Amino acid sequence: MNRYTKYKIRYYYNYDYIEHNYDKWRLKVHEITISFLKKIKEQFGIDYELWPFRSGEEELIYTEHFASRGSLLNKIHDITVRNALKSRKGHVYLNDTIALVYDNNVIWYDKGWSRDFNIWKEELERFSRINNIPRYYMNLSLGFLLHILNNKEYLYNLINKIENYIETNRTNRRITYGNKSHDLLVFKVIEEKINKINNIAILVEVPLGTSIIKESFNKVLINNRYRDSIINTVLSSYPPRADMIVVYNPKNIAPGIYPCARGSKHAYRLMKLYTSRFPNNHVEILDSNFFPCTNVTGTSFEIIEVKTDNVDEKAIGQLLAYEILLKLESGSNNIIKTLVTTTDIYERINPLFHIIFKELNINVEYL
Repeated sequence: MNRYTKYKIRYYYNYDYIEHNYDKWRLKVHEITISFLKKIKEQFGIDYELWPFRSGEEELIYTEHFASRGSLLNKIHDITVRNALKSRKGHVYLNDTIALVYDNNVIWYDKGWSRDFNIWKEELERFSRINNIPRYYMNLSLGFLLHILNNKEYLYNLINKIENYIETNRTNRRITYGNKSHDLLVFKVIEEKINKINNIAILVEVPLGTSIIKESFNKVLINNRYRDSIINTVLSSYPPRADMIVVYNPKNIAPGIYPCARGSKHAYRLMKLYTSRFPNNHVEILDSNFFPCTNVTGTSFEIIEVKTDNVDEKAIGQLLAYEILLKLESGSNNIIKTLVTTTDIYERINPLFHIIFKELNINVEYL
């Protein structure tokens, strides 16, 4: 058994296109792609896995499988994850994407490897002519698989390049195949809260122009600001912001998850993303364009700040500023302050900060 068998080739495709069978050529190309994957498994011993998805699930897969690993993928590839898989308007193009996977994590994908696009196109041209398949329906992913079958060492050389890059570019903070982005950690915190505690409403800050949602290119350039799910106008205009507010025993809204949108387009995308991620929970979008003042009351509140880069004085200041503003607006003194980070970040926190956290009654958690 060779060492390359620890890798897998993953094929992402939109199942809606296949299920409805409205285009015979698209279905034929899909079947050819799977047949090539089977041949590669037979010849090279490298297994494959199919990753079908429904329309509307692209954003979630993009965030979890690609954007969360952007720091590694962007350095390996010729094109950034954002430019390779997203349009300027934020639409995700994930159908017919081939990725190399190790330990269930994407370490390479075809749409970002522009250096070999011309080689793959030549393979497609020949295959199209021989099999009388319109070139329009042929995608680069198929050209990539063709080139593997026609050039035995190509796949091995590609994996060697990836391994060499990871090995030679290790820093003191070890580059691994796993990565927790800010967005995914926010999701994880929501899951922890919603599964363990009953009768809570979680108001979620949603950045504009990040890997989750990009609303308007011009607005992001002009403003590049975060729009929060906050208590009211005063808080929404104040610079320091928390990532989440958990309302315990909410009185004027139903228990559930409340991401804050800005405009109907943003709200529509958020609704698809959060209902896909949390199908068994009540999800409601707060559109700040229509509801600029959202007054939420409850028996107590928890302010949560999520950090995936560094825990510093700024994070502490945000929690304290938010606590004061929340007291002024809600009239409640039952406010919990929580800082959530990853395990590796937690281990590097300055010991002095732990004393400060204790004095200021700030809970520190890591996931």
